[in-house]
Amino acid sequence: AAAGELGLAEAAGIVSSGLAVFKLEAGEAARVSDALARAANASRADVRDLGEALTNVGPVAAQFGLSVEETSARSDLP
Repeated sequence: AAAGELGLAEAAGIVSSGLAVFKLEAGEAARVSDALARAANASRADVRDLGEALTNVGPVAAQFGLSVEETSARSDLP
């Protein structure tokens, strides 16, 4: 969390939101965190931006059957 300039509470909130949006169990928190980190590393976006994107587009993406990984990858800002 600190490496991405996020506090622990903020990082936990972003991951928690991702879990809720995609109806994932708490045990899949690393999956959400990894998806966000991969997308952030591949783009100009940071984890905070991608967390916001998941909050905004995640519910629709989940309805269409997209995974958290697919949605994170498509939410980047190349």
